[in-house]
Amino acid sequence: MLIALLSTFIVLSIALLISFLWERKKCLRIQKRLFRESRKLDRTNHITSAILKNVHAYILLIDNDFKVLKTNYYQKTGTRKGLEEKRVGDLLQCRNALSSQGGCGTHDLCGSCPIRQAIRQAFEHKKSFTDLEAAPADDQAVECDAIISGSYFLLNDEENMVLTVHDITRLKNTEKELELAKEKADNGKSQ
Repeated sequence: MLIALLSTFIVLSIALLISFLWERKKCLRIQKRLFRESRKLDRTNHITSAILKNVHAYILLIDNDFKVLKTNYYQKTGTRKGLEEKRVGDLLQCRNALSSQGGCGTHDLCGSCPIRQAIRQAFEHKKSFTDLEAAPADDQAVECDAIISGSYFLLNDEENMVLTVHDITRLKNTEKELELAKEKADNGKSQ
């Protein structure tokens, strides 16, 4: 009886040991795979950061409430992010957003903002838009000239959009200078 009990104990011990070793081997394989995936993710994050740092535009990942989820704005401008949540107009330095205590979306004129309208329509129609020009118009628009494009997509079943903002203020200023020089030249010819 004792021998049978001891034999059963040995068999169970061996079975448990084999089971433990098998599970340990599986765990080590999973750890190695996780480590490889983690390294891939680190490389991808590094590449993404390098792209965002070196692209000659502001990139804003936003949700359908205009909240900026990720951006290269702070890196490109050298400003600090701060604790408060930012919306598109806050980062685009919209005069209305800056003058309103609640920021982007709270000023009376925000409802007629062409940028907000384009983004809202893109979310409603689940479409993208390209080359929306935002230029100063009295005190109702952004402080700089910019070309804005938006790409709509779902991320984890949530609506998002990537906005690309190209500051063309220098280009517009050069165009104005050329126009003035042309007018001067034309006036000089007519005299």
